[in-house]
Amino acid sequence: MGADLESLCLTFSVDDATTGRSVELVPGGSDKDVTAENVAEYVKLRTEWELEGRFVPVMPHVQKGFYCIVPPDILEAFSRMVTAEELDVMLTGHGINIQDWRQNTEYYGYDENSDIIKWFWDAVEGFTPQELEDLWTFISGSKGVPPGGFGNLTNAAGEAIRFTIAKVTASAAHLPVAHTCGYQLDLAVYDTAEDLAAKLRQAMSHRQGFGLA
Repeated sequence: MGADLESLCLTFSVDDATTGRSVELVPGGSDKDVTAENVAEYVKLRTEWELEGRFVPVMPHVQKGFYCIVPPDILEAFSRMVTAEELDVMLTGHGINIQDWRQNTEYYGYDENSDIIKWFWDAVEGFTPQELEDLWTFISGSKGVPPGGFGNLTNAAGEAIRFTIAKVTASAAHLPVAHTCGYQLDLAVYDTAEDLAAKLRQAMSHRQGFGLA
């Protein structure tokens, strides 16, 4: 590893493409070589710079633009009324409550007693939290659910809308298809519950929507 690092000729400095200047990660960094002994320190400092330091010169401009939209006095008042956790919910939505989801679902071509629908909810119940998030992201394009739950879904015009599972005339080889603008999931008639669950996972992994797979 040491020989590989030496061949890279790295020092504790980085070239800033924004300013065209070399930035030292530590005092005298341009003269400090990266070695096997200090590479962990270099990675830590370089990561911090990539995520934070490189943006320092532009942040005053970003802040100025933000304050044009949200004046500082309003932002200060808002920060006193809302916690970080509440702001996170506003921005990313609530977690997924399966019972709430089920109660706020409509069906087209199927009904709640259809095998496909029973299998769908059985699959959802068996998903891990990450799989649930992936499924909802596939369906809606968003990781979270609106504050108040699935009953508060709205379309682009701000009109109330329900999540819908629709029956489509496609072979069982086709993947489920999502229409994110309308919160609709198209499901073909699959042969078994296992087939449906497998197709859901495959569709989620491909993030495939807007047309039959």
